[in-house]
Amino acid sequence: MTGFVASTYMRGIHFIQAPTTLLAQVDSSVGGKTGVNHYLGKNMIGTFYQPRLVLIDTATLGSLPRREMIGGMAEVIKYGVISDEGFFDYLGKKTDEIMGLDPDALALIIRRSCEIKSAIVSKDERESGLRAVLNFGHTIGHAVETETRYARFIHGEAVGLGMCLESRLSEALGLLAPEMAAAIEKLIAGYGLPCSLPKELDAGNLLAHMKRDKKVIAGEMTFILPVRIGDVTIRKGIRVADIEGVLLK
Repeated sequence: MTGFVASTYMRGIHFIQAPTTLLAQVDSSVGGKTGVNHYLGKNMIGTFYQPRLVLIDTATLGSLPRREMIGGMAEVIKYGVISDEGFFDYLGKKTDEIMGLDPDALALIIRRSCEIKSAIVSKDERESGLRAVLNFGHTIGHAVETETRYARFIHGEAVGLGMCLESRLSEALGLLAPEMAAAIEKLIAGYGLPCSLPKELDAGNLLAHMKRDKKVIAGEMTFILPVRIGDVTIRKGIRVADIEGVLLK
């Protein structure tokens, strides 16, 4: 929100990001996306506007409720799935150290997450192509957030759920080996993130939200689907029946 205001006040003023949550340190403070949520969709109102500086102090993480740490790990896991199998494996081996706020482990995961995101954003700042891979888990995740009016799940929880479901979709389409889909879900669940869609959420409503998402191009929903751990593909034109099959399972 601060970045959004800074980008519009006097047609743009300088601002500095000092993220104090894990999710902000590894994701929203890097890349220049600013915005606010709307009744119709996540981050519907916003701009691209880069901060002059991002200042990260890992000591702030000690003040967080455990739920916020868990939510932040969803975005960290995402980077492993989309870009770095070795990083993904590290997250599985160092769960206790990371959740125990070991300074060296925290510094490593934050640095590596920022490296991966900045490398992608530097090639595609305004999401005309490559940057879309950062949306793994977000197509379904944003729909879940919108359907629950941003009150039931924090962003990381919704993304973790979205990554599980989108991995299952990739498996159902024959793009991802079952053992890799299982490994992704195991890591997500291992950090305490949700992997099952609440039964009371209506699949039709979720699909309606996905069709209004800003990632829709020419009426087609866009999904970022893993093909192996460390690599993803951008897919459009997926049959509604296939998406429903994952949502209703």
